[in-house]
Formats: sequence, C-alpha cells, structure tokens
Amino acid sequence: PGYSIEDSPIVGDRETTTRSELVSRGLDPKLVANLPAVDGDEDDSDDAEARQGDDHSDIKVGLTKSMDQVLVYQVYVRLDMDDDGIAELYKITLGESDEDAGEDSKSGHVILDMEPVDEAPYSEVVAEHEAHQFEGHSAAEDVMPIMKIKTALLREGLDNTYWQNKPQPSFEAGAFTEAGLDALFNPAFGKPIETKKGKKLSEVLDWNHVPFMADKSFQIMEYLDNEIKERTGITDQSGGLDPESFQNMTATSATLFSESGIAQIAMVIRSLSRGGIKRAFRGLLRLVISHADRARTLRLTKEWVEYDPRQWNVDMDCKVNIGLGAGSRERDLTVLQLIYGLQKELLLNLGAENPIVKPDQVYNTLEKIVETAGFPSADPYFTKPDPEEVKKALSKGEGPSDAEIKAKTTMQIEQVKAQARTAVEKAQMEADIAVRDAEMRNQAQLEVMKADHARELTVLKEEIGLLKHRESLQLEREKAGLVAPALNPFNQGDLFNAA
Repeated sequence: PGYSIEDSPIVGDRETTTRSELVSRGLDPKLVANLPAVDGDEDDSDDAEARQGDDHSDIKVGLTKSMDQVLVYQVYVRLDMDDDGIAELYKITLGESDEDAGEDSKSGHVILDMEPVDEAPYSEVVAEHEAHQFEGHSAAEDVMPIMKIKTALLREGLDNTYWQNKPQPSFEAGAFTEAGLDALFNPAFGKPIETKKGKKLSEVLDWNHVPFMADKSFQIMEYLDNEIKERTGITDQSGGLDPESFQNMTATSATLFSESGIAQIAMVIRSLSRGGIKRAFRGLLRLVISHADRARTLRLTKEWVEYDPRQWNVDMDCKVNIGLGAGSRERDLTVLQLIYGLQKELLLNLGAENPIVKPDQVYNTLEKIVETAGFPSADPYFTKPDPEEVKKALSKGEGPSDAEIKAKTTMQIEQVKAQARTAVEKAQMEADIAVRDAEMRNQAQLEVMKADHARELTVLKEEIGLLKHRESLQLEREKAGLVAPALNPFNQGDLFNAA
C-alpha cells in the first residue's frame, strides 16, 4: 500500500446509524433487520464523564426495532469480479453479522450492498505531514500531551496551596474535651478550643507544615507554554500584542515582531488547502456534474445566474485561494492600497482600454480594501462596473484628430532626434575628454623620464670628473718619483676617452 488514498487497495469508514436510515438508503430491509443492535458510540473516558455529568439520554425507553442503532462499514476495495485480470473499484456496505444472518454472512459480516464506482469519495486533510506516514498529525495532537501535564501540575499546585491554608493538626490523645475536639476539627471565628485541666494548648497541639512547592509547578507550566508556542506557531505576536510591547520600537521592528509567529500557521494553511481540501472540492465538482439532471438558477453576487453542470468538464482543475489573513490587517491594507495606486497610475497613463488593468480589476481591489477594513460588503460604497456602460463611456469620448495625431507624431520624432543628438554630443565630449586625459598622462610621463635621464647623466659626469682628477694626481706623483706606477689591467685614459 502507498501513502495516499489513490494508492491504497482498500479504504472505508465505520458508521453507527439506525435501521430506518439504512432502509431509507435503499438497502434490503430483511438484511438490515438481522443486524445486531449496538449501544452507539459512547465516550467512556473519565474526561467526558466529568464534562457531561449525569447524562440519561441513552436510557432505553421502549423504542421500536427500526430505531435501533446498528454498526455498518462502507468500504471501497479493488476486486476482479469479472475475471478479466483487472481489478475494478467497488463500493461495499457491510454490517456486523448475527447468528441467524444466513448464507450472506461471511467472516462475521453480512454484505448489505455492492456496486462498482469510479473513485473513493475520501480526501485526506492533514495539517502537518510526517515523512512516510498517511495520517500526519494536528495541532491538537501536539498540544494535548502538554495540556495533560499542565492539568496535573495545576491540580497538584492547588492541592499544595490547600495544605498551606489548612495544615494537618497533630495533638495529644485525651488532652481535649469533646467540645475542644469539635472546635479543632470544625474551626470557626471566636470558637474556643477547650483542653482538659492542666493541659496547655501549645504543649498538646502542633501542626504538620507541608513544604510549599506550587511555585516550582508554575515555573514548569511557563516552560510548557513556551513549548506549545514552538510546536504550534501560535504566539502572542500572531494573536495580537499589548500596545506596551511596542514601546521604544521602530515600525519595521514591530512588523517583524508581530509576523514572527505566522510562518508555521501559514505552513499548516498551505498543507490543508493544497492537499485534502483541493481533492475534496474536485470530488464535489465531479458529484455535481455526475448527478445534474437539468439547468439550475442561483443567486450569485446579488444576481440570478443560470448554469448547467452537464456541460462542464469533469476533469477541470481546482485552485484553492488561500486569501488574505497571513499577516495583520494593517499590512494587508497597505499592500492593497499600493496595488490600487499602481492600477490608477496605469489607467491614467495608458487609458481604460490598456491590456494590463481593466475597470473590473480596479473594482476588485476596492472591494478587497473594504472587506479587509472589516466591512461586510463594498456595495454601499462602490458600484461594480457594467461592461456595456464602460463601452458607452469610452465611445462618448472624442478621439484625436488627424492634425493632432500628426503634430503629436512630429513632436515625438523631434524629441527622438534631439535625444539622439544629445547622446552623440555627449559621447563625443566624453571621447575628447578621454583623449586629452591620455595625452596629458603621456606628457607627464615623458617629462618624468627626461628628468630621470638628466639626473643620471649629471651623476655620471660627476663620477667621470672625479676619476679624471684622481688620474691626474696619480700621474703627477709618478712624474715626481714619489709613487710607483700602478699595475692596471687596462689603460684608464682609454676608459676616460671611451666615456
């Protein structure tokens, strides 16, 4: 079996109803009469008994047999009844078999009806899906275990408080008179507690003080409240806050703060709408089409409209409109007003015959604004536009003459030419500026290179002059016979000449 109704080989439900109701559905009265009576679906839980109190509605008062409650099963199962190798879908109505049910009884059940059908009329509406599970779970299943814990903690906390208010007495046996014991166990303001002669009350009476632990329970309950918020997504922010919570807070922060608990709720809404609710309404559409025998007339948006479901396509798709409500009313109004402003701007610039916004769409926006503001209908404030009246209003307006059209066209052409000239001149100016900038950068680099070469040449000349001066001093010393000539591997005079 799969994880959906379509993949399951058998689906069904159990119902407790009367014999009269089954016979009115066309079932065999003899088979229905043989079904054993049941007491009905009774809730025997302690919680139900505590809530309902003494309920005597199920007492037998001599009802006729036709009003007996019986248990029946309605299942949709795939069977190969014609032995063609293909399993077809059948709807089978079963009842609990009695000892005298006869040959129709099989495996403790009796078949009341059996017919081929096209599909099983069930839809799984799951709030929160679970991986590889059909049922999923709901917000109540998330909260119920915690609520049971909170109930137990609250009761124990109250019991602990009762022990504080009425402590348990501990007294010496035989120290009180009969009137003293009555005053001790049935206290009253001003009522004396009489002790026997020679007995002091402080010596013969004491109180058993139970430690106060209720405050610990309240701390745990606060933790459980936060756990509920984490599981369900229903928080103080999503339910509305005290105005004092928004003190010293910007508008953006307040908006984010108020919408922080909406994400999980929106997820549950999408899961419900796009899952089981969509399938349910598609099934309802098929039922309406398959059982229609004539055209019908109904009142739709305060107008009587005739429709014939027999002409509809049974395989039409169904789209669920989740609608507004995922955020605050103020945010929805702000968004709708923004949409209305855009629609109005498009109508003013492009006219009523533009392909983007029509008068009907503007009316829809105004209607949503009124509904979001909390009013039941937009009819007292706006009138839905009639297509014929819109056409007449548009036809009354005189169109522009040929001269106006020519003048407007010429002006538009001149504007395009002026824009083109401006663009060309701007591009030329930008190009000239770029060329001048490049020339200036090249000139500056050339000047820097010339200055660098001049400095290098000056330094080189100074070094050569210094070498020549040293050489001349060396020659003069050699001539004077003061210093022996140096053994040079090359002639320095040739080096000077080469330089």
